[in-house]
Order: sequence, then C-alpha cells, then structure tokens
Amino acid sequence: MAIQLIALSLAVVVLLVSFGLVRQGRIREKYALQWILLGLVSVVLALFPNLLNALASVLGIADPPNLLIFLGVWFLIGVIVHLTLETNKLEERVRVLAEEIALLKATNPNKTQDKP
Repeated sequence: MAIQLIALSLAVVVLLVSFGLVRQGRIREKYALQWILLGLVSVVLALFPNLLNALASVLGIADPPNLLIFLGVWFLIGVIVHLTLETNKLEERVRVLAEEIALLKATNPNKTQDKP
C-alpha cells in the first residue's frame, strides 16, 4: 500500500508541475501535453494497480514491471522524436531568416549594417 501512495504522490506532483509551468508560461501546451498524459496514466495505475497486472497478462508479459519499463522507454522515444521534429522546424526557420537577412544586406548595404 505504501508504494501506491508514493506512486500516486509522484503522479500528482508531475501533474501539478506540468500545469504550473503552463500557467506561468514557462512551457507551451504542446510540450506539456505529454507530461500531463504521463501524470494521468500514472494516477490511474497508482489507483488501480491490478490494471497493470491485467494488461501485462493480456499482452503475454510475465512480469508487470517489465511492461512498465517497456512503456516508459517508448514514452521517452516519443519525447525524443517530438523534440527532434521541433528542432528541425526551428533549424529551417533560422536558415530562412538568415537567408532573408543576407538578401536585405545585399540589396541595402547602408541601411542594414550591424550596429554595436
């Protein structure tokens, strides 16, 4: 029973921190969504621990903690893919802005000089 309370407490902390960061404007909703979903799933699993056992047996996994680790790894892979996509978008935007600045400097060399 103690481990359930610890798991529930940690899940609630994840939810509160995620919502707090969104409310303060320190993280955008699209980034916080995956952490909020993780917190909600953690709350459900903490409240209903037999759900993990049932899911593991349905999937043919002998040890339920192995399912939890497997799902955790896939969650982290999802986070990495999401951040990689965002990085690629930002890299493209920076490249386009650098090209536009170079064009502006080439067409108006007197007006667009760097100021110290």
